[in-house]
Amino acid sequence: MTNLIDLSYFHGNVSIPNLGTNEGNLASVNDFIVKYEKKFLSEILGYKMYSQLVTAYTPTAPISGIWFDLVNGKEFVDSLGRDNFYSGLADISEGDDRKLSPIANYIYWQFMKNTATNTVGIGESITATENAFRVSPKDKMVTAWNEMVEWNMIMDDFIKQNEEKYPDYIGFTQDAYAVNPPLFGNQILFKKQNPFQI
Repeated sequence: MTNLIDLSYFHGNVSIPNLGTNEGNLASVNDFIVKYEKKFLSEILGYKMYSQLVTAYTPTAPISGIWFDLVNGKEFVDSLGRDNFYSGLADISEGDDRKLSPIANYIYWQFMKNTATNTVGIGESITATENAFRVSPKDKMVTAWNEMVEWNMIMDDFIKQNEEKYPDYIGFTQDAYAVNPPLFGNQILFKKQNPFQI
């Protein structure tokens, strides 16, 4: 399976600078997509369901069915009996210039975490700037992460309401907001963050 997302998903609040002008940045983001899309999908779906997705789904086929719905989204009745819409793992419903994906938010968070400093021979450093002040990317990272968590919760509800179609989904099984919960497997992907990490 090719990756579900590409560089066109990094816009708006998950915009990564210099993708069109910096060959190093472009290659780095593509490396992050390859590494972290697989990590996100195998953790949130479980390895068995992730393997099934990889085997069954290609961007051109199928054009319907359970894997198409998982990737592209679908209307459903949620656990509260409301009509709802699951936007999919790689939503293109807004058109090519407005693609959205929890995978992109996850990769953005990982990219910003890993590029906030530069590793040099003496340790970590930051680049000096002229006519600008460096500020922490933490607020933007938290916003992107929390948006991803909201999408993940809707996906979890969508899959659980269609559990006969997705019997190998590992699901979200623990209250992520319990006091000091031990977080296992995919549960971190369902827990919101704040800039203070509390």
